Amino acid sequence: MSLVICSNELQNNSLQPSQSPFSWSNYLDQPLHIPPNSEVAVQSVKINKDGSISASPSNVWYMYVGELLGAGVNNYDLVSSSPAFADLNLKNSENFTTETLAERIQDGLNKAMAIPDMWGYGKVSVLRDTDNLDFQGFTFNTNCSTNASLLDPLSSGMAIDNYIRRFQFPNANIGIVKTGASALRKYTAAGAGEAQTNQGTTNIGILTDLPMALNGGEFIVDITGAAGASYGIGLTRSTQFAEEPSNFVDFGTEMPEGQRFFAGDYYISVNQDKERVSGANRFLRVFHMVVDERDFEAPTFNRTGDSRLRMREVKYYEAGSDSFFAGTGTPYNMSTNLTNSKISKFKFQTTNESLTAFIWAGEVGAERWEKLISEDDISVPLVVDKGLKFKPIVESTRALYPLLYVRDSSVGGTDKFLQVEKFSAHNNTIEGKQFTYGENDWYSGCIRRGKDLQIQEVDTRPYMNYFVPTGAGLVPPNYLRKLINASGVLDNSTAMIVKPSTQYRFTKIPRALASTIFGFRNVSVVEYNAGVAFGLSVASESVPILKTTTSLFVRLNNFNVSSYNAGQSKKSSILYSIPRFASGTNESVGALFFESPERVYIKLNNPNTIQAQSFNLDIVNEDETLARDLLGKSVIILHFRESR
Repeated sequence: MSLVICSNELQNNSLQPSQSPFSWSNYLDQPLHIPPNSEVAVQSVKINKDGSISASPSNVWYMYVGELLGAGVNNYDLVSSSPAFADLNLKNSENFTTETLAERIQDGLNKAMAIPDMWGYGKVSVLRDTDNLDFQGFTFNTNCSTNASLLDPLSSGMAIDNYIRRFQFPNANIGIVKTGASALRKYTAAGAGEAQTNQGTTNIGILTDLPMALNGGEFIVDITGAAGASYGIGLTRSTQFAEEPSNFVDFGTEMPEGQRFFAGDYYISVNQDKERVSGANRFLRVFHMVVDERDFEAPTFNRTGDSRLRMREVKYYEAGSDSFFAGTGTPYNMSTNLTNSKISKFKFQTTNESLTAFIWAGEVGAERWEKLISEDDISVPLVVDKGLKFKPIVESTRALYPLLYVRDSSVGGTDKFLQVEKFSAHNNTIEGKQFTYGENDWYSGCIRRGKDLQIQEVDTRPYMNYFVPTGAGLVPPNYLRKLINASGVLDNSTAMIVKPSTQYRFTKIPRALASTIFGFRNVSVVEYNAGVAFGLSVASESVPILKTTTSLFVRLNNFNVSSYNAGQSKKSSILYSIPRFASGTNESVGALFFESPERVYIKLNNPNTIQAQSFNLDIVNEDETLARDLLGKSVIILHFRESR
């Protein structure tokens, strides 16, 4: 009769390596002599079982990035953000180990934080005690890229979507195409310049590889190759025409007659006032897509209409614009450009929620960047120059893509093209996948889920009214945009909405129901950091309930034992079924000890003496897969004896 103590943690600095708690081998310096016709039983088992957490499709939550809202105050109209839907990507209820649930939460968290500079920077980890055994919940981390991580994806040639309003222009031979060597980044019209109407234009393209970075991102286009033609550059959300919200978009009358089309959220236009008028000059105008002021009621500026969006001119040439052309009173004439300011490039530049436009102008050798559209004066909540600056970058426009328009591929026998000099982005990934146009950003996510009203709510907040009415006290509210903090990252805070909240609410979105499985049983909103740098973390405040739903078995692999697993329809080497609850307790997870009051012996089928020197043990589930939810140290005591 012999007892053999087997453990995955070997003592006395043995040269044998420590192995996993669910599969290991032990070795004896001297062999154990097991007489013929012997049998073996499990005397006791000691394990640390992690258990599982049950999750269902209803366990959804929301990520919020921006200015944190005050307790009990619904002041959405004063911020740029809106909750972003997150889920575990489940169709049915499933049981997860703590580790696999952490991975699934992390994936959902990252996809919800659909901001280019934050894409893939979230991290969710299992939280345990100091012995790294007892489960205590999860830690949730957010972080953000700096401008030092910017790259120019155009160096390898960006993809182009031949952008057309397909329900109006079914001809595929239109849009924007590359011309010349790929590395030159030259783009021209794909189709003939047809007579344009208010219904739109055809030769527009969106570069769709990656969205523009918000921390110092730049989009620079050399326009010299397009002189004498009509053209434009812009930045646009990941528009999905024919699937846009119902308030999208009234072109308005401020755009030139030949260019009354959706041209992105921010657009620099060089166009004739009426296209195809012989000898007509082309003027530099700037537009952005903002709410129609007719849907607001002064002086409260509450929404009164259907809140349509329209392309409105940003009048950089008026006094107070802080533009290079401030006070000139009229749009700059690009037809006389070569003898005047000599503009050769346009640039958009981001600073988190602020967008600035520049011109590269001057005599050869003395060129310099000058402001075309200045950033807002954010030092005061109300300003009188709203019609002179770009709208802020808000939740619906945090993923901006370059847009190009060339009216004609050639004019007078001369090829016309725009040349992209620089485009700044981040190459962050989630599970090896880059940020994808029309799939990963907040705006396209709302479109897919039918949440048009949530998009409209963001796009039509009162500060998005860029119409300046006359009369005292009728200035629409301005928004104090978030910029870059002292740590060099986006000056945003982050919150996680895990159950219905009175402050972070939007009536048309599903209720958040993730507080229990995340470990925030009595919390609705988990705030990561209140106005300080990214990179901080928060831990569960309560321990999510673990349960065990599987049976465990001890398997002795290197002896000639015979048992049968009928559920798997095969012969097995299982010796022992571990009870669900530890001996003398009702505990089924954590540190567990089992000792059978009556041992079941399995014959070794050995007609001769066995010289046993190794013991190869597994702890398995009922399907005989390894029980990978075991942690730390496992101990199994085997009892060998001659058969009776």
